[in-house]
Amino acid sequence: MSEKSINSIIVSFGSIMLSILADQFLPSLEGCGKVIPLIIGALVGHGIIEFPCQTGVLAIGKRREGKKGILMCLIHSLHYSVIVLLWMGAVSPYYSLFNLSYVVFSLTMSTSLFLTHFIIDRWSLPRIIILLTNEAGKSERQAIFLDIVTLFTDQVLHLVLIVIFCLCYQNLI
Repeated sequence: MSEKSINSIIVSFGSIMLSILADQFLPSLEGCGKVIPLIIGALVGHGIIEFPCQTGVLAIGKRREGKKGILMCLIHSLHYSVIVLLWMGAVSPYYSLFNLSYVVFSLTMSTSLFLTHFIIDRWSLPRIIILLTNEAGKSERQAIFLDIVTLFTDQVLHLVLIVIFCLCYQNLI
């Protein structure tokens, strides 16, 4: 199975899961007029920066050992937080550089996105569990499975945190 077909399967599965979550939870958010455009913008920005804009070199490099891996993950996390924030501003009717509360929201949101994205991408939960149980490197099939599980759990964590941050920080606007 090629990397593209695996990515397509994961993206399709993620889309289905998001639509199920949206059907379950978005009706209860009807009174939150400010938060829906923020969440939509953040999810669009996330989808763009995580998949088409992230090169294979960067995706692999951000998990390398040493300073080069840390630097690549820092660059990706900074790029990620800026792009997601720009997309949130692009779709939000509350966006204004002259609105001090939106500037405070932007700084708080981008800092939160940057820090959590760096932590999730640099130290993935499934990889840590497998390394702790000494199950790493058993076979190529297990390595592919680990990559799929890692990608899925990382994306779920990113999306959950985006929604949580939007809900928590919406009162800053």
